[in-house]
Amino acid sequence: MSSEIVPVFVSSTWLDLQPERQSVQTALQRLHETKFLGMEYFGSRDESTRHASLDEVDRSLVYIGIIGGRYGSGITEVEYHRARALKLPCFIYFKREHCIEPESRESDPQVRAKLAAFRQELQDHHTIAEFTGPEDLAARVTADLHTWLLKDYLPPRLAEAARGHLPLDESRRLLNAIKDEGGLDAGLLADARQVLITGSGNIIGNQVAGDVVYGQKIVHKSSLPAALVALAMLICALAVYLYVNWARSDGIYRVRAMVTSPQGAPAEEARVWSSIGGEPKKIAGGWQFDIPAAAKPKNGKLQFFATHDNAFLKGQADLTLGDDFNPAITIRLVHDTSAKIRGRVTDDRGRSVAGARVFVEGYGDEAVVTKEDGNFVLPAHKAQNQQVLIVAEKAGLGVARLWHPAGDTPVQLVLLR
Repeated sequence: MSSEIVPVFVSSTWLDLQPERQSVQTALQRLHETKFLGMEYFGSRDESTRHASLDEVDRSLVYIGIIGGRYGSGITEVEYHRARALKLPCFIYFKREHCIEPESRESDPQVRAKLAAFRQELQDHHTIAEFTGPEDLAARVTADLHTWLLKDYLPPRLAEAARGHLPLDESRRLLNAIKDEGGLDAGLLADARQVLITGSGNIIGNQVAGDVVYGQKIVHKSSLPAALVALAMLICALAVYLYVNWARSDGIYRVRAMVTSPQGAPAEEARVWSSIGGEPKKIAGGWQFDIPAAAKPKNGKLQFFATHDNAFLKGQADLTLGDDFNPAITIRLVHDTSAKIRGRVTDDRGRSVAGARVFVEGYGDEAVVTKEDGNFVLPAHKAQNQQVLIVAEKAGLGVARLWHPAGDTPVQLVLLR
């Protein structure tokens, strides 16, 4: 049985927003509790694409609308209206104007007018989030859906499960799908799990002796005597003590590392390593580094690193090894903005241009001026290989605008009047 409990319909035009759709699909897969629905999975159905898309909206619990510079056939607007009619939560994202390339805009004035009217309707009914590219959109969708799940969707569903108002299969599916319990009421989770364990939600009450009664049938006798409970606790404490001392005795530091996204959700697809080397082992909730005490640096200080290359994220956490042979760390990923852009500005005859002003779109206040050889270097505010829009201009010679991957590959910008 699938553990995904929230079908999310992703609506957009197709030709201009395929990278964004892929990024959202990946983000929904990482959330675990959600399932991506969209045109990618319509298949070879007999009905029209419009009917197929509306059928998928009808199956959904959430609508995501991604709006760029195209209106297309108008199916995105139709899907949105169906979602509104079904009273689905709607999350709307507009691509920033300066990030929409000319070929991704409508050329027909009448179609542009339809797009403008649709955008205005969305702005009238929703708080709009703007994004610059696929990875920025994925981060915003992840944060918004994570917040909605924890605040709006899961608490009332868990309350229904705890009261026994959900079928057992549905309660089991709900509980199995929850991977991130942070932010949820622990008592509510425990009550829902107790109902699932006992197999019924029809709890009449607890007898004085501790008997739990369902209907008129006693299904569980009183809990363990206090002495046995104390003994069990003592055994658990002894086990922990023995484990810790065993770790000390074999001279191995077992460092547990958990990696989280910028929004705090677990990032299971990250790549993790340490300054001392060694291959980490994947364990529940993260990774484990086994570090021999003999290999510990003299000052005991280590660095642990993580990256999520597809999302252009990176993170680092520091740790000093000491008496605790089972330490735990959390590496929080942040957006990687360390790359640079380097290149040369020329005129249309290939001659170097001195005195040209060069900057990354959106960071005009950090512009640099080329020297005699026309070369320049400036911060990309992006990660290695992430696309950046670079602008070069000089009065009398013209302007150049070019998308180019950040990093070591030089770019040539040709000024044109």
